[in-house]
Amino acid sequence: MFLQVLPRSAPYTFSSRTPSLTAAAAAAAAAAAAAASSRSPKMSQGKMQWPELVGLSGEEAKQKIEAEGGGLKVQVIPQNSPVTRDYRLDRVRVFVDEQGVVSDTPRTG
Repeated sequence: MFLQVLPRSAPYTFSSRTPSLTAAAAAAAAAAAAAASSRSPKMSQGKMQWPELVGLSGEEAKQKIEAEGGGLKVQVIPQNSPVTRDYRLDRVRVFVDEQGVVSDTPRTG
């Protein structure tokens, strides 16, 4: 939608000349929306947590998660490190202690 910018003294109104969406523009918008949704993470059909990996080394746990497939991005992170709070279904964080051993159940998110 097109908004007309008016001087401060004039009342704020929508322009009566708002251009309509052409068929080509509508198709381009639909294609862009489809491409964006294909890039967004999908709900995982596989496992969402790996409690059996607690006690293994961080790198060994990372290899086991990646070997299961699913295109998950696995991050090995020291325990109590600051991380973002966004929830991503395509990411697994493996928290390790000072010795590099998995200290908490790895989960998607």
